[in-house]
Amino acid sequence: MTNFYEKTTKIFSLTITVDSTNPNITNDDVLFTLKSYKTDTDEEALLSSSADVLTEGDSGKAIFTLSPSDTAIDPGNYYYEIKWITGTDEYILESSTVRVLDRIYD
Repeated sequence: MTNFYEKTTKIFSLTITVDSTNPNITNDDVLFTLKSYKTDTDEEALLSSSADVLTEGDSGKAIFTLSPSDTAIDPGNYYYEIKWITGTDEYILESSTVRVLDRIYD
């Protein structure tokens, strides 16, 4: 995930690969969580979003669309994680930091 500006639309995708193939994820959950601190509980998350896994999920692609109201977060550095849940299995696909950037337009 790349940095994004506050109060703007942010669209990004992630393609899941297992043993050099892209599994069909149309019946799975791919979740994005953004937190101020790693120690924050899930209830304290600033943002939680589910990916669209129907449009291109048959080729392993999860598409996230965050709205301007989703990204109405104070500029700064945050922690995020993307989780894939398939059946009873749970995988962390990405866990890192992202910066919410200040914009000049109001």
